[in-house]
Amino acid sequence: MRYLNPLDLFKIPLKSISELDSITIKKSKKRILAEIELSDDNSINIKNQKFNKSDILKSFDELEDDNKKEFYFFLYNYKELNNFLFNGETKFFINFRHESIFNLSKFIDFISPYYAPKYSELLIKALEKKSVKALNILNSLPLLVNNDFKDQAFQGTYNYIQNKIKWLEQISKNIKNETSEYNEENICKLDENIKDKIHHQSINLLPFYFQESRNNLSFALRNLSIDIFNNIGDAEVSISMIRFALGIKIDGLSNDKIRHDLTKIEEINLERKETEKYEPTLKKYALLFVNSKKFIEKIDNKDIRPTIVLQELQKNIDIFELNSLPSLFDEVRIQLALTLRNLSVSTWNMCNDVETSIIFIEMALKIEIPNDLKNKIEEDKYSLSSLLEEKKKVW
Repeated sequence: MRYLNPLDLFKIPLKSISELDSITIKKSKKRILAEIELSDDNSINIKNQKFNKSDILKSFDELEDDNKKEFYFFLYNYKELNNFLFNGETKFFINFRHESIFNLSKFIDFISPYYAPKYSELLIKALEKKSVKALNILNSLPLLVNNDFKDQAFQGTYNYIQNKIKWLEQISKNIKNETSEYNEENICKLDENIKDKIHHQSINLLPFYFQESRNNLSFALRNLSIDIFNNIGDAEVSISMIRFALGIKIDGLSNDKIRHDLTKIEEINLERKETEKYEPTLKKYALLFVNSKKFIEKIDNKDIRPTIVLQELQKNIDIFELNSLPSLFDEVRIQLALTLRNLSVSTWNMCNDVETSIIFIEMALKIEIPNDLKNKIEEDKYSLSSLLEEKKKVW
């Protein structure tokens, strides 16, 4: 719906609305229609826009409504707003002045069909250009549309954000399906590309109308971050992206959820780094478990003396080092203590060597393990110590 102020077609300057009598209006309409009749394409060019006979007749017909005549006259004198409605000229916002007529619902109803599409174009242009200054100005001024046209005023920007969300979702889908152009070697480029195409400082300046869109955009970034972490394994890019998502102005619940996810990724990343750092130590204990299992089988088959196994383990297990290792080794400590206990059991059951069996148990108790397991092994030691005392009495 195009805006055309019929008063702009008058050749004479209008100083008062009383000058708009029926004779003056008819003369101006007749002159314009004559120009159209004489034109090559049955139209008239007004400020680089073409209008045909039907457009002109419709525009002049509106002057028959006294309210509209008054509104057109106001706009005729408020050139900046008049020009904005006609061709989107932005001086209206730069030189904005509040007028009492803006509080009149009938006036807002009148300009809404023209104001909304022009405002939509202006808002999306400011967002695309990442113009913080323009967005600040637009956000500080009243939106001169009624509720019926608010969606239209924001439609372009809403579509812009939705397209960004769909773009992010498609990248996520491609990564999960292993059809993405991004991999371990070039995933950093995606991080840069996203931060270039999504300017959250500008998006944060949009009015509350876009709160749900901001939330959805932030979650699309969060989901992509998780997919990068799970499928490509680049924690640094994943963390960078989820922090970028938190830079968007989202509601409290969304913020809490995404911050929780960020904490989880950071914890897992720290564990991964620790695993990489201690990989040689982990391999050492993995080999020790394998050998210990073989030792237990040999003791059970009486193919080796427990004292030889004890000497071998004492040589290869540094309990002080083991207890100094981080929580990553908690399970290693538990399993090693259980292994030593099993060696103690086999030593007693198969070889009746209570002294060596007790030494295995004492080694296990020196390891930092949960109290419930330590108590159980303490009970085993007590039982073995009792057996040893009985043995000494017999001798």
